[in-house]
Amino acid sequence: MKKNLLLLFAIIISYSYSFTQNKTIVIYDLKNQTIDSIRNIVIDSTIQQKTTTYHIGNFNSNITILEQTPPTQNVVSNGQFTLKRKAALDYDLNTYPIRTSVKIFYMENDTLKQRCSGSMISSKHLLTAAHCYSQNDTFISQFDSLYICPVYNDGTFNPNFNCSFVQKAYFIKDWTSLEDIGILELENAIGYTTGWLGIGFNNTGNIFTNEIFYKFSYPSAYIPFIDSIVYNGDTLYYNYGKVQLMQNYIGVPQLRGIPGESGSSIIHIQNNQLYTSYGVLSYSNNLQHSKLNNEIFHLFTHIIKDDTMTTNLNNPTYEENIVVSPNPVSDNFSILNLPINQAVAITIFDGLGRLIYSDTNYQSMKEIDISNFPNGYYFLKIRTEKSSITQKILKIK
Repeated sequence: MKKNLLLLFAIIISYSYSFTQNKTIVIYDLKNQTIDSIRNIVIDSTIQQKTTTYHIGNFNSNITILEQTPPTQNVVSNGQFTLKRKAALDYDLNTYPIRTSVKIFYMENDTLKQRCSGSMISSKHLLTAAHCYSQNDTFISQFDSLYICPVYNDGTFNPNFNCSFVQKAYFIKDWTSLEDIGILELENAIGYTTGWLGIGFNNTGNIFTNEIFYKFSYPSAYIPFIDSIVYNGDTLYYNYGKVQLMQNYIGVPQLRGIPGESGSSIIHIQNNQLYTSYGVLSYSNNLQHSKLNNEIFHLFTHIIKDDTMTTNLNNPTYEENIVVSPNPVSDNFSILNLPINQAVAITIFDGLGRLIYSDTNYQSMKEIDISNFPNGYYFLKIRTEKSSITQKILKIK
């Protein structure tokens, strides 16, 4: 009897150690400047690999077929991973999965400044490096706000996709170099249009030695002893090939990253089957990516789960299809994809809530001139016969 009780106790102890409740997620609300947290997420530590589902988005059904064999040209010395190349030279940036790549800006004194790279991982969440906006357990205070734009390229905001301000930032409390991964939650669910990548972890290691990985990023500095190309952050680049596990990182020996690439995903791609980010660029040397593990994966999937549900993804409401283009805007913008055969009225309010523009009979794609408006944020209210929505626009020089 005593032997059986000891066996039962051992089983219970073993079972309890299979489930951990260790790390805390810090949530910073940018609008209200408040801090909250997520604790006590139960994690099954026995699971060795898992991924979330990807979604190609509703913009169109065009998927770029990406090379699945190791490259032999334009590669790093003694390696099988390419050097950076402008993505638009080889791909249509409006196709999936390229259109899931985003440029991260920050606002400082009403000026838009370059920050990092990222990837959409749900209808309104993107994956990037925690150091792009936080310092261990605090949000970087000099940022007035963060602004996200899909497939920004050649200094131009893509007219087919909305940009969005960030409303919440998530990162692991007291994160270390091994946990330099975070999530930004957007005000607008632009992922319905662009689509998104899955995220995953894999403890078996096989895919990190045998499979092809891609990355899309925005290098933004000229560092001649690393790379002879002058990068200024206004263009999307890509490279791909075979990677290596380097302790707890995913890396490419002898290849170095450039500022601006931080937060860009290392993506395992099997055409029309898998599009999964396994980590984000954290360190320049050996192109080291902080690797998603079991615990971080489950913490992050808890955050994004409601925005990766397959229900109604193929039939979003018209609000999710409306595009304000361009946005940011310097002179004129238009509103695209408005409902057909409905009266539309628009109004624009400044940051203090004052009405500064009104059109009670707006026609889709008609240009609205705000060239004389001061730089800053404005709120565009769109009213139809059935509903009313508000979108934030950004006036820049």
